[in-house]
Amino acid sequence: MKKSIAVFGGYRFMNMVYNDGDFIPVYNYLINKLKLNNDVTNFAKGTLNLTSQVALIKNMTKACRYDEIVLSLGEFESTLNPSNLLLFMRDIKKELDDLFSYLSTNKIATQVELLPNESKGIELINKLVAKECQKYGIKIMNNNTYQIKEIGKKKLDFCSLYI
Repeated sequence: MKKSIAVFGGYRFMNMVYNDGDFIPVYNYLINKLKLNNDVTNFAKGTLNLTSQVALIKNMTKACRYDEIVLSLGEFESTLNPSNLLLFMRDIKKELDDLFSYLSTNKIATQVELLPNESKGIELINKLVAKECQKYGIKIMNNNTYQIKEIGKKKLDFCSLYI
């Protein structure tokens, strides 16, 4: 029997895009790899900030029972200018603390995928997420392989699920 997995995140987990009144399927290697051995429910939306993502995670894990959830956190916030991001770090830490506390209290198996280090903002978010994951004992899927490498004229995302 396949495990039921819920996926929460932004652009990293999206497999459908809404454009001019149509839904267009987008190939997402990460989601397809998860679907090989699991029943995956995808709650990814590109415009979710961390606050709305935490609310969605809490609501959906209360409404449905999943064996595990996979998270990509801080995608929207990482687009901020690093100096502006530093102003919101306390709020981001509070949201992460709230989320991880909820997940730990309700014993929801969780894995987090860090963002590829493309900018200083993403680096700051990843450090904070990794620190909070360690504090709550949450597994990081790609702890030492999150990076973008340029091979030829293409940029490739090297993360644990892409290799």
